[in-house]
Amino acid sequence: MFKRVEYVGFDDKLELRQSVERVLPLLTEEIGSDWHDSVRVVWRTTAASSPPTVELSLTLQTPIGSGSGTTSIARNLFQPSEEQELRSRFRRVWIAVLDRFLEQRKKVWDEYLREPLEV
Repeated sequence: MFKRVEYVGFDDKLELRQSVERVLPLLTEEIGSDWHDSVRVVWRTTAASSPPTVELSLTLQTPIGSGSGTTSIARNLFQPSEEQELRSRFRRVWIAVLDRFLEQRKKVWDEYLREPLEV
């Protein structure tokens, strides 16, 4: 599975936590298995928001770079009928994480390519 999965603010929201745990396999499918050991997942309830939401934060940490991203998900999207919308949200935040990771890698590659070549 993932490097780490945390649930913040769910102490008195058992039903909501169970809903979030039920969709974790969908998130797992959207993030390729090659990355699972490098991804930290944090689910956080947002008590004061209207409508009520759950915040999902993903952090990718590898020896060669990192990336992170966050999205808010309305609680009603945790219903089975909303699977496609939920997958879409997961995919968008994962793409944001990978974009940030690749931005870091691009800087390293650009520096490497600027080095003078000795023959």
